Amino acid sequence: MPDLPAKDEEGHQFTFFPKNLHEARLLYNAVAHYKEGHLHWLVAFFSSVYLFKQTFCIPGSAVLNALAGAFFGLYWGFLLVCACTAVGASLCYILSWHFGRRLGGYYFRERLAQMQAKLKAHQADIFSFLLFMRIFPFSPNFLINLAAPMVGVKFSVFFFSVLFGLMPYNFVCVQAGLTLHSLDSMSDLMSGWTVLRLLLLAVLAASPKFFKGRFKAYFSEESADTAEPGKQSFDIHSYGMGSPGML
Repeated sequence: MPDLPAKDEEGHQFTFFPKNLHEARLLYNAVAHYKEGHLHWLVAFFSSVYLFKQTFCIPGSAVLNALAGAFFGLYWGFLLVCACTAVGASLCYILSWHFGRRLGGYYFRERLAQMQAKLKAHQADIFSFLLFMRIFPFSPNFLINLAAPMVGVKFSVFFFSVLFGLMPYNFVCVQAGLTLHSLDSMSDLMSGWTVLRLLLLAVLAASPKFFKGRFKAYFSEESADTAEPGKQSFDIHSYGMGSPGML
């Protein structure tokens, strides 16, 4: 394994866990040349950092996604971060399964209880709900990772909701990373138009619940007056957008 430097070529100190674009650029300048001849080590190094941050719910996935684009290009960078996101979130799921009740209840009991209630309320269409939450750009993903095993969300459902649900967000960040040195702030990663597109995708992910309710109402032999409330129409508040604790 090659020895990684403590400073970049210009003598600037950098961190292996960048929290912003400036630190990401310093890291890129310091280790980018290792791609030639040591690509497998660079992939292993990047993946280890990413999995560590995902497993222990450390913020900064957007910065790492941008770094993936700078290091590995759009195609391979996108595939790598999608894999790391799904595996890292799954490791968090496993940790939460064993230790989450005690630790989560101690540090953020109220928010975790709200998330558990949301997940329990959508057990019948849990995959669509999780997909919506992952695509929705303001969802607290770390709370979903912690709460999911506590309410009986199957591991396979959880894994694939992360893999597919975060693909749009990962793609946007990796694509932005292709021009890492021209990015001025994190807002360049998530412009207003990008957020709008993610919101539209989130609505599409929620649409199966809407159409399922419509078809049931249409083919039901009971009249609309005697039907159970909540089965006829889609309420976007049931997907967490109306609750302050979800943002």
